[in-house]
Amino acid sequence: MNSIVVRVHATDDDEGINGEISYFLLNEQQCFDIDSQTGDIRVQCVLDYEKQSKYRLEIEARDNGEGYQTDFSIVLIELIDENDNAPRIDIYRDDLQIDSNQRRLIFVNESLDKHSLICSISIVDFDSNENSRISWKLHRQYADPFELIRLTETTGEIRTTNYLDREYRDQYNLTIEAHDHGKPYPKTSYLNIQITILDINDNRPRFRQENSTVTINEQVQFDSIVGYQVFQIHADDYDQDLNGQVSYVLLNDENQSFTVDSQTGIIRARKQFQRKIRDTYVLHIQARDHGKR
Repeated sequence: MNSIVVRVHATDDDEGINGEISYFLLNEQQCFDIDSQTGDIRVQCVLDYEKQSKYRLEIEARDNGEGYQTDFSIVLIELIDENDNAPRIDIYRDDLQIDSNQRRLIFVNESLDKHSLICSISIVDFDSNENSRISWKLHRQYADPFELIRLTETTGEIRTTNYLDREYRDQYNLTIEAHDHGKPYPKTSYLNIQITILDINDNRPRFRQENSTVTINEQVQFDSIVGYQVFQIHADDYDQDLNGQVSYVLLNDENQSFTVDSQTGIIRARKQFQRKIRDTYVLHIQARDHGKR
């Protein structure tokens, strides 16, 4: 601000007041000013090459004589770009979210195929020439199933390189780095992306023991309504929420001699047994989750 960018000079062959010259700026007065006595042109605003790179100033030189004489001149000012802009990184996805740290949040299902599109990328630098030429890359762990594909100088995509499995890993943190080639010091930008893998019901419950053998005594004293506990089964489902919630169902038992608690898997006998009459019972129990296909 207030820096002298150029001085204009005019001559007048008259003598005395008739030869004294004053200078006037006829346009661009919001950004420049001229000293009426010296002809010094000074900057009066913040110049920005990216907004306007050239100015055309119209200068009037006027003598101070009665019935003054004038002449006009044009001063062309061209700005030189400085590397004052860092690359700007934008990503595009319909359901994109941004947290308080400006991290981009993406949510995808674990059912995605290989090479599925995660997001589109745009990277621009508003400087010019080498100051605007950009190199960029994706920071990730070696085994992360994502890759950055560059489509043009300023656009690209992040796609999957393998199948996703929420039960193996449910979140990934990636960083896009972009730097320009400005001199003397390049500028660098970073954009952090968090990808959360959403569960699908792709796992079935599995019993910890496929087959179990239980021995019970004859003539056990018990509450005839509740029965008595003889065993407890356990099944695990590695899905999430309802997809991983397990219930148990007894599929046979024609004589209603046993019950299974649907939530706990506790098996209860409901009667006294006589070994001489029957010494073996085979129960078929199903574990099912609450997910939807």
